[in-house]
Amino acid sequence: MAGKGNNPMAIRHDVENLTRRGNIFYWRARVPSAFVKCQPGSRLSLSLHCSDHKKAQAIGRKLNMLVAELILRWKKTTLTLRQVLSSAICFIADFLQ
Repeated sequence: MAGKGNNPMAIRHDVENLTRRGNIFYWRARVPSAFVKCQPGSRLSLSLHCSDHKKAQAIGRKLNMLVAELILRWKKTTLTLRQVLSSAICFIADFLQ
């Protein structure tokens, strides 16, 4: 049996929110509760487009930090949720290229 649970297709790794399906790593995290307009239990999911475990761990850690920074930035500024998410999407797109 691979990983936690009974699903051999999705395997959890040392980095929070990092899973592997087949040979490809994914980052899948809950939408922070600070973003109250999203449905409870909503998730963000990104394919990292890589099969290298060390590279996926580094990307996963950076994405986890990005979410934490977004929450802090949104709480400390007058930016709207849409502005914060827009900047996050641009950052992630640049990061994954």
